Amino acid sequence: MHEALEQQQISVAKAGIVTKFKTETSVLAAANPKYSRFDPYQPFIEQVDLPASLISRFDLFFMIKDVLDKTKDTEIAGHILKSHRVGEMIADKKNKGNAKKSKEMKELEELVTPKIDSDTLKKYISYARQRISPVMSESSMKSLSEYYVSLREQGRKEGAYSATHRQLEGLIRLSEASARIRLSNEVTIGDTERAIRLLRTSLQDLVTDPETGKIDIDIITSGQTHTMLSNMKKVLAFIKEKALETDMVPLEEVLENGKAMGMDSEKVRELLDRLDKSGDIYRPKHGFIRPTSARSKDR
Repeated sequence: MHEALEQQQISVAKAGIVTKFKTETSVLAAANPKYSRFDPYQPFIEQVDLPASLISRFDLFFMIKDVLDKTKDTEIAGHILKSHRVGEMIADKKNKGNAKKSKEMKELEELVTPKIDSDTLKKYISYARQRISPVMSESSMKSLSEYYVSLREQGRKEGAYSATHRQLEGLIRLSEASARIRLSNEVTIGDTERAIRLLRTSLQDLVTDPETGKIDIDIITSGQTHTMLSNMKKVLAFIKEKALETDMVPLEEVLENGKAMGMDSEKVRELLDRLDKSGDIYRPKHGFIRPTSARSKDR
């Protein structure tokens, strides 16, 4: 999936055959959160059992949240109930052999029937993809360039967003798709603005650091927030420094140091678990920690 999504091709080397297959297609993926519902206080990447390296290759991400909203819930319930009522009325008419539709049935059918039927929509999309090849105008190129540079600059100043070429390439694809759906052969500023709006909404929804409230692309590139990576480095630095003085670093000292840096014991323990999992530290015995570099020196 990684190569197919990024390079638009798949390399195969089997049974003495070495070749490449084109995979120029769109990918729409869906996944459920680990605990059925998304937790707004936890990073998105921790709630989906997919590697960050794969997630980062998608252009857009959207979380479907079950938000309590009386007005919206009433509208959804009404639509579902009306759809069922139409189906029940049609079945009843067939059973009675009466093909005539009542006024109520016609009104309900009109409410629940899509404005564009599926066959027409499929033909429209197929035509747009096969016949329309939009070209970017000078103004649209300038618009995307300025937005991309501003994202990079934001990351430099805040240290919380590190936009990469993948985001720029995604913006280009979205802009072209916007022009194509209009059956236009030119990508205009309106198309780039739509692409930027989609990307911004997607990032705000999925890669916002719960601790800082800032957009943090590290969440999908490394699987961890910039804040968490920074705190892990601080904790590891303290452990390495203490390991120079003593054979093993007591867990209590690490927790106390974390508290002095504004982190509670639960947060420090979480960071230690991550450092342990990444192989930066190990636990020689209960209640003590050593950095793996110290183990290497012993050998």
